[in-house]
Amino acid sequence: MIELSTIIDLVTFGSSIMFGILFFSSKIKNNSGNFYLSLFLFCIGYITFKGIVYDIYEREIFQFDVSLFFLIFLFFYLNKTIGRILNYWWYLLFVPGVLINLTIYFKNLNQILILIHFHEIFYLFNLFLLVYFFKILHVHNSHVKEFYSNIESKTLSWLKLILLIVFFFHFFEFIEALIPTKRADDLEILFSIIYSLIPFSLVYLIGLNGFYQFEIFSGISSNYFIDNFNKNMFVQSKKQSKNDFEQFKQTIIIERLYAKKNLTLYDLSIALKMKKRVISILINDNTDTTFYHFINQLRIKEFKKHLIEDEHQKFTLFGLAQEVGFSSKSTFYTSFKSIEGMTPKQYQSKLKKSVST
Repeated sequence: MIELSTIIDLVTFGSSIMFGILFFSSKIKNNSGNFYLSLFLFCIGYITFKGIVYDIYEREIFQFDVSLFFLIFLFFYLNKTIGRILNYWWYLLFVPGVLINLTIYFKNLNQILILIHFHEIFYLFNLFLLVYFFKILHVHNSHVKEFYSNIESKTLSWLKLILLIVFFFHFFEFIEALIPTKRADDLEILFSIIYSLIPFSLVYLIGLNGFYQFEIFSGISSNYFIDNFNKNMFVQSKKQSKNDFEQFKQTIIIERLYAKKNLTLYDLSIALKMKKRVISILINDNTDTTFYHFINQLRIKEFKKHLIEDEHQKFTLFGLAQEVGFSSKSTFYTSFKSIEGMTPKQYQSKLKKSVST
C-alpha cells in the first residue's frame, strides 16, 4: 500500500514542476523575479523526486545536490522583486553548492572537505543566508512605509512565512539528529510525513501568492533610500522645518491629496512639485512617523469627522473609508486600530453611546 508521505511527495513534485514552468514561461506581474522563483520550484521538485526514487530503489540514483542552491534562487527572487540591482558578488553564493557537488566526482576533494568539516560549514551557510533574508525584509518593510500609503501585497509576508518554514526544516533536522536511533525508528512514519509536508507547504504558498506578486519599487532608483536619509543633504533649522512642514501639511489637507487611493510618495512629489527626499525628511523630522502612517492619520481624521455627519450615514464603515482614500480593508482596520486603540466598529458604537447620553 502506498504511504501517505509518498502521495504528498507526488503531489508536491507535480505541482512544483507545473508552477515552475508557468512562472518561467508566463508573462505575469513580476517577470524579472519569476525566473528565479521558477528555478527555486524546480529545485524543490528535484529534491522531492529524489526522495520518491530513493523510497522505490532504497538507494541514491541521482547524485546531484541542489540543497545549497534553492535558497540562493529565492534570494535572487527577493532582490529582483524589491527592485534591487543584482550585484556580481552574489554569484559567489553558488560556490559552496558547486564544491559540495564536485566532491561526488573528485574523491580527493571529498576527503579534504571532510577533514576541515566543510560540509557542516556549508550547511551553516544556509542559516546565515536565512538571517540575511530577514534583515533585507526588515529594511524593505521600512522602505515600503516611506513610499506607499497602502502596503498590502508589498510587505512580502508570504515570503517571510516560506523562510520560517525553511528554518523549521533545518531546526527539525537538528532535533531529529539528537533523538536516539531506536526512538527515531519508531517515529519514522511521523518524520517522513513531516518531511513531505514541508516542501508541499512551500509549493502551496508560492502557488497561492507568487502569481499575484508584482515588482515593488519598479522604476525607482536603487540609491533613493540611501540618499533619502542623508541628513547632510537637507539641513534646516527646527523652526524653518516646522514652518515648512505646517505649510506642506495644510496644502495636503486643503487639496485632499491624501484621499487619492494608493497614494505614493512619488504621486505627492508630483502634486506638490517637491523632491521625494525632502517630503520624507519633513515627515520624519516633524512627526517621527513614516509617509504611510502620516497619510493614514489624515485619512482617519477625516473618516472620524464624516462618521458624525448626517450626509455620510448611508455609507458602510469601509465605504466611508474608501471616500477618504483607503483602498484596502486590512490597511484601514490596521491603521485605525493603531491610531485609536480600537476597531472602527467599536469606535462607532462608543460614538453612538456618547451621542445618546
